[in-house]
Amino acid sequence: YLLDVSGHGLGATLLSVAVLNLLRSQSLPGVNFYRPNQVLDALNETFQMSEQNEKYFTIWYGVYNRVKRQLVFSSAGHPPPLLLTFGNRDLTGTPVQLKQLKSPGLPIGMLPDTHFMIAQCDIADNSALYIFSDGIYEVSTGDRISWGFNAFAEMLGHAEGHGHDLDRILQHVYDISIEDPLEDDLSLLQVKFIGE
Repeated sequence: YLLDVSGHGLGATLLSVAVLNLLRSQSLPGVNFYRPNQVLDALNETFQMSEQNEKYFTIWYGVYNRVKRQLVFSSAGHPPPLLLTFGNRDLTGTPVQLKQLKSPGLPIGMLPDTHFMIAQCDIADNSALYIFSDGIYEVSTGDRISWGFNAFAEMLGHAEGHGHDLDRILQHVYDISIEDPLEDDLSLLQVKFIGE
């Protein structure tokens, strides 16, 4: 999973730590932590923004079944992760498959009694999954132009072998940005699925 709390500072940090502790300890009553939609439903009931100093958060939560090579996931307003499958290449030299793992849902805390959808996808050998916050692509590149999600996805789509090195991705973001430091915080997680 990866989450991103609205705002900055101590309030956002405290909320993210509280969520992290609940998820790590798996202490949401009656929740099957292998069912991402149940996890998000329970988080939404626990962390309504009216009780969290008007803070809300986005989250993407997935569970991978190694035997079935299947990923189930749910999202609450979070950018869709990108799944790249390598090996066979099309005529442009990009991976044959670059898939957005979308699942609709409002951010956690926006509305009570919100129920989240669950989605699934099969994971091929030699794939890489990139999970990130919007800070990785909402970068000013000059003349008030933001780099954007599609440009970030295109950059990832030109990866070789088993995917980009994370340091290389971050360096590219810093290189194109006119902000120093970056305006928004960012998170980036890479999960590699290598054949057995």
